[in-house]
Amino acid sequence: MDLMPDIPDDELIEYFNHIRKSRADLPLEELLTGAFVKNIAVYLVKHSVNRPLTDKISTLKNTEIRKLINSIKALEFEVTGCSSWQNAQATMGGITASQIDEDLQSERHKGLYMCGEILDVVGDCGGYNLQWAWSSGILVGRKAAIDDKN
Repeated sequence: MDLMPDIPDDELIEYFNHIRKSRADLPLEELLTGAFVKNIAVYLVKHSVNRPLTDKISTLKNTEIRKLINSIKALEFEVTGCSSWQNAQATMGGITASQIDEDLQSERHKGLYMCGEILDVVGDCGGYNLQWAWSSGILVGRKAAIDDKN
């Protein structure tokens, strides 16, 4: 897996040379701070450098930088399975689009509106599912309020 597909190797070498100078007195554990979440950063450094993470960044050798870049650009790992659905960020299932109209009202039971996770809608992670829940909730709230006035 290429963890930095948009950055060529030569730019990464330049970047790590800059880090070696600008963060010279920090421990190797801090080498990838800001580039990756902590657990992946620590794994990459441990896997590539193979020495105490308390060593200073200034002691990083060019060969170690190249090994680190190789790990970042071609990370290999074994997928051993997946977690249970209780750990999912989003799940599928629910009332399908064919059962509702464009106002998210039930085709069978007029006046019954549905929104959010009750509908079979799943977006990419990153807030899209929350935005769907809020937006669809506002829509059906407004539609139900109009229906109530009639």
